[in-house]
Amino acid sequence: MENALNQQINEMESKHPGYDEYKYNIAEIGHDPYHLISYLTARYGDWTYEDVENEVKDLFEAQYHLKTEGKTETVTETKTVRVGESLGQVVTSGYCSCPICCGVWSGGPTASGVYPTANHTIAVDASNPFVPIGTKVVMNGVEYTVEDTGAFARYGVQFDVYYANHSDALAHGHQTWEAFIADDNGSREVTVTNTSTKKILYVTLTNGGFDAVAKANLNAEQLIIYNALNTTYGNRNYLWDVNNISSGAGGDGMSYEIPPEALQDEEFARMIHEAEKYLGVPYVWGGYSPSGFDCSGFVSYVINHCGNGWNYGRLTADGLRGVCTYVSPAEAKPGDLIFFQGTYNTPGASHVGIYVGNNMMIRCGDPIHYSSISTSYWQEHFLCFGRLP
Repeated sequence: MENALNQQINEMESKHPGYDEYKYNIAEIGHDPYHLISYLTARYGDWTYEDVENEVKDLFEAQYHLKTEGKTETVTETKTVRVGESLGQVVTSGYCSCPICCGVWSGGPTASGVYPTANHTIAVDASNPFVPIGTKVVMNGVEYTVEDTGAFARYGVQFDVYYANHSDALAHGHQTWEAFIADDNGSREVTVTNTSTKKILYVTLTNGGFDAVAKANLNAEQLIIYNALNTTYGNRNYLWDVNNISSGAGGDGMSYEIPPEALQDEEFARMIHEAEKYLGVPYVWGGYSPSGFDCSGFVSYVINHCGNGWNYGRLTADGLRGVCTYVSPAEAKPGDLIFFQGTYNTPGASHVGIYVGNNMMIRCGDPIHYSSISTSYWQEHFLCFGRLP
């Protein structure tokens, strides 16, 4: 059932087409098999699978909750584009200085204080400027300068091109051109802001943990038996590797004792000191602040604020992998980043944590906590270790 649930998540995009983005908050899928066997034994005594098949299905439904929610949102994205690089395909419209186009500002100067010129002046939206005022942009072989502002982003337009008369402006209509940052820009980089409306499917999987579900279903006498069997592993500790069992509970591991020898590495000590400030902070998709993180937001924030001189900005899990040097598992040490793939359907690294030694990591699940990387779930999805420069 857990394999089928994982497959259902991986097929989310093919089964729910038509969205611009898919955002995932997926808890670890897994359970402690001793807890399951102990529960069934405490509740039923001797049993066969046929006796408990429906019970197992009910337990599974109580442990896991998969929720999908489609939303239409206005998304503002920023990126840095260097001189000579393309801004991509932009939508342009035309305007002139007549009362129809400019209203009360007809015939006056532009927002930058200069008077507009054909084949030179372009405008950006005043509320959501695509690029800053003063940016020089090349389109269709003509170098324009952003000198004016208007109100047109809601129509999907990035630039309004100035014309000397209204008929030419009207004839322009809406045209899609490729735009480039001109060589004449004083700065070698320009921050580009793009606001768009996107259909987003949010996919959330919560795992309440089998142990909590089991205890809620047992009476006092059964609970004594359940706890005793768990403590002794039912005298069958050879059935599963007790060191590599996934509890599946997202909130486990609020505390972990870092090996003293690891803290002798001052760089790692600063890193883990910063990371542990946020234990218990909830998961927020795209989050990059102490009020809420996602996995890559948490790791990005820690490395940028721990005082080690790193400043990589807000990167995705695969982006973080790109700035790291590959480290073999045998050479991994506390402070290395650990990457996983296939935790949901995305290319490259889909999850990242900070390795702390002894097969443990600190990561943002829901909430931020310590996890063993030796569980079957993380071993199945392990991609690589990486070391920051």
